[in-house]
Amino acid sequence: MKKAAVILLMILFALLMPICTASQGYKANIYALKQSVHPGENAEFKIEIINNLSYTEDFTIYTQSMRPGWIYQKDYQLTIPPKGEKSTWIYITPDEKATAGNKGFYVYIYPEKNHNNSVRLESYVIVVRNEKLVIYNLKTPKTSYSPGETVTVSGTVKNVAVKEVSGYSVVCTLGTENNSVSVPVLDSGKTFDFKTNLTVNENLVGINEITVKVVSAEGKAEYSKKIKINIPSIQAVKIRKSDQNFFFWHTYKIAVKNTGNVKKDSLVVSAVVNRFKSYLFSSSQKYNEKSRVSGGTKYSWVITDLQPGETVTIQYRVNYWIVFLILIFAIIIAVLASYEFRNPSIMKVARKSKGVHTIHIFVKNNTKGNLTKVRVIDEIPGIAKLIENFETSKPSSIKRTEEGTILEWTLGNMHSGEERILSYKIKPILRVEGSVKLPKATLEYFYKNKDLKKRSNHALTNF
Repeated sequence: MKKAAVILLMILFALLMPICTASQGYKANIYALKQSVHPGENAEFKIEIINNLSYTEDFTIYTQSMRPGWIYQKDYQLTIPPKGEKSTWIYITPDEKATAGNKGFYVYIYPEKNHNNSVRLESYVIVVRNEKLVIYNLKTPKTSYSPGETVTVSGTVKNVAVKEVSGYSVVCTLGTENNSVSVPVLDSGKTFDFKTNLTVNENLVGINEITVKVVSAEGKAEYSKKIKINIPSIQAVKIRKSDQNFFFWHTYKIAVKNTGNVKKDSLVVSAVVNRFKSYLFSSSQKYNEKSRVSGGTKYSWVITDLQPGETVTIQYRVNYWIVFLILIFAIIIAVLASYEFRNPSIMKVARKSKGVHTIHIFVKNNTKGNLTKVRVIDEIPGIAKLIENFETSKPSSIKRTEEGTILEWTLGNMHSGEERILSYKIKPILRVEGSVKLPKATLEYFYKNKDLKKRSNHALTNF
């Protein structure tokens, strides 16, 4: 309490007295040893006191804290004998928010035995700054975040230059994510509070740094500061299923995304398709396993080395167009068969018995009308000879040529649904290995004012 009263009395006297470096009975001087400093560095000054009194005096040295945040040395006390001389050092440290330029301060010398004989010394620190804007109070709401979370970064920008600045921005970066905030025009010593959001990328894990830079209009980073956050290791997978139904097929998709921040070594994805659809199944990726289950057929795919943020899509189809094609084919066959059944038909069959081959030709009028000018022409190859013993109608003509024998039957008219069977026998004159394909028989007829022809099949036999 006594000391506080003494200090208050000293300050009152100091404010009333002029600035000086000497007083009756003693002298006090201040010398700058290191005057130009950057924020965070110590400026050094020497205090020298010469005691011209006839007695020993205790001198108390006080530094006046004129700027919050600056670091001033504690009070000193020197005991100096008569006609003696002593000196001490004081250190003043500008904080990170100090603006550039000359920053004055006071030092008070207070003699213990003569309170009215106080001295105020004045000097200044030269604050040197290479940057124009600095960042302080940089913070995030918490220190630990998960992938996909939003980190809110806030802080304060101060103009530490001697002049107004403009065109600057604050750029915050976390991994590949970055965001910027424009800084308004700031007068010297003025501040601007900023806030921005960053998203934690899926591939970040462990201790990560958020870098905050002050960038000029030219894109040059003039000042930067960092803050650390922790991103724990997380294994997580998101599976999303979708399907699209088209007229000819049904497409199914299984999208597998690694939403964690570490690699997923192996993952099995399965789909069950009912038994009918399994016959129409196709997949863009080859499945690794196929098995029968109670609901139908189970297909399984193995996904390996799924990186953080990576998505793999399994796609398979149920192809109804296959059923459609089968149906169309069946309809075509039915139409053709129906058409075939409505036209005259001719079929040739060969039967072998004891070295003799009997050839049967079946002719039928499948139309709804009558056929006229009906003729059947067949050919016997040169490697066989005709046995003129006919079980049915005898040919109207028999012609022998170098290539073989030509048989012709003139049948005249055939009513709708009428059927004729023609037959003859042949005997091979040469031995031939394997099957022999006999020539096709030809049916000629007149129907609906047109002369038409129909060819039979090849009859097979062994000579």
